[in-house]
Parts: sequence; structure tokens; C-alpha cells
Amino acid sequence: MEKTREEIRLRNAHSRDVNFLRELFNTPIIMDIFALRPSTSSRWTETLKQWLDDKKTYPYIIENKSGPAKKQGIMVIKEDSVDPELIWLELIAFTPSMWGSGKASSAMASLFRLGSREGKKKIRLRVSKENGWAQKFFRRNGFSFCGEVTEPFGNNRIRKPRIIMERKLLALEKRHTPERRN
Repeated sequence: MEKTREEIRLRNAHSRDVNFLRELFNTPIIMDIFALRPSTSSRWTETLKQWLDDKKTYPYIIENKSGPAKKQGIMVIKEDSVDPELIWLELIAFTPSMWGSGKASSAMASLFRLGSREGKKKIRLRVSKENGWAQKFFRRNGFSFCGEVTEPFGNNRIRKPRIIMERKLLALEKRHTPERRN
């Protein structure tokens, strides 16, 4: 079966996305990956408010660019508190229907364009040492190993080893990327 790379766009998250986030993170396979317990709309209302109130954190909803604006996932980036040329991919989660479709790589390309447009030189992320599938996905998208850390993970806050991966950003093409909120 041929994989199609449907165009994906990132748009700023809004309070109206709470139900989508609750549904996404209550999907059994997503709960397992992120070590989560079932969550409520009020929990996601609070989480989204924290992200939106933090001037260095930017939550984006991943949607189809053409056709119906179906929500496909979420991406949360955060500016580094020390290095102004670095951003962190704090969270990325896709609906299972996106897995294996090539759309996730399109979403990553949108993130790289956004970072480049903002003058960032590199992007880092943390991924569970146990999640080989995610590590492979990030390597395919240009990330490489740059360190390891053990930190609390999931809402049970168990300390788990996580790999730090990094990708350098280049001056990329000037395609449409979302406006950052002020």
C-alpha cells in the first residue's frame, strides 16, 4: 500500500480543543505510551490553560490542511530558558489513524519550518528509552542521540530513563507556518 503525505497544518490550540485532547489521551494505546490514567475534560482544561498562560510554551493542534479540518494530534513546543536558539518538543501525540500514513512526518516538517522561521537553530526532545518505535520515527526525521536523563514520567510520576535527541534546523523554505501568539 502506498503511503500518502496529506498536507498537514499546525494551528494554535484553543480552549475549544479540550474535548479532543481528552479523547486523544483517553485512547488506550495513547494512555499506555504516555503512562497515563483516564483523564477528564477539567484536567485538560487546566493543562491547556497552563500551556496558553506560559509565554514560552506553544501548543499546536495538528490538522488536515485541505478538506475537513479534522484534528490529527497535538504538538507542544517550549523555548529553552537558557539557549535562545533552542526549542524543545515537549509533547507530540497523534491519533492512531495517523500512524504509518506519512502525516506525522509532514507535521514534523511543519515544526521544522516554524522553528527556522523563528530563528531557532536546533530542536530537542526527550523520548522514553523503552519506546523504540518513537526513537526510530525521530531518527527518520533527522534527530540524533545527544544524551540521557532519568526523570518522572506520566501522571504516576515514576522515574524512567529517557533519551534526549536533537535535530539541527536550517534556513528552510518559507512555506506557510502558523503565527505565534503574543
